[in-house]
Amino acid sequence: MKQIFNAAAPVQIVDIGASDIEDKPIYDSLMEEGLGHLTGFEPAPDMFEKLKDLTTEEKHYLPYALGDGTEQTLKICRAPGMTSLLEPNMELLSHFHGFDDWAVVEERLPIQTHRLDDIEEIDDFDFIKIDTQGAEHQIIEAGQEKISKAVAMHVELSFKPIYHGEKSFAEVDLLMQKMCFALHTLEKVNTRAFRPMMFNNNIFDGLRHILQVDAVYIKDFQKLGDLSAEKLLKLGAVLHYCYGSFDAAMLALRHYDEKSSTDLANTYVQALR
Repeated sequence: MKQIFNAAAPVQIVDIGASDIEDKPIYDSLMEEGLGHLTGFEPAPDMFEKLKDLTTEEKHYLPYALGDGTEQTLKICRAPGMTSLLEPNMELLSHFHGFDDWAVVEERLPIQTHRLDDIEEIDDFDFIKIDTQGAEHQIIEAGQEKISKAVAMHVELSFKPIYHGEKSFAEVDLLMQKMCFALHTLEKVNTRAFRPMMFNNNIFDGLRHILQVDAVYIKDFQKLGDLSAEKLLKLGAVLHYCYGSFDAAMLALRHYDEKSSTDLANTYVQALR
């Protein structure tokens, strides 16, 4: 399978909020195949120091806080995964287990934010992951020129503001549509139980209520013909290795074949069998 996507290497990956608490990032399979190059951003000093130890030729990290280019305050929370440029919305979070502890702000760090479009260290990237605890909209809005050149985005979004000033899923979705992206899938749906009820004696187990989702956007599938052959192959690689979206990967390869006079789509389908 790697031979099909080998010409796509390296897929340029940008990870904003790189100190993901998950064991493996969504792009891990792409990196393991030797098809990716990662640039990660992490402004929290303690987390950045840990990430620096992971630096290789294929991945490096920058300590910038991305945002709208203004000076803001980084709220360092008791749980590192809650740290944000925005203030935790305790009135909302108090309805669910754990957040009255996790979301406590233990330190406030004045910090200069940088617009993604102004970052000189990165230019033309292909796949971007954003998990910044509520600051996603301002980062996307201040990075539209560069994000528009990408083929896929993985972004954590909320339907109600977990942080004060956080934009909703609907607002981010409209912004993505303006850049000719279409929602592809919800990779992760984070549910939580309303207090005091608990399921399976586990505060992380929810029943129905959705708190956050990991949304995956790709360039509008009706306009894939507008992409270059190189970008189409990179999109196919992301869809295959990161999401197992074999049908969408095949669609990208079909458009690639039309531009390149190749037969990779059929080769790909045969390899899946």
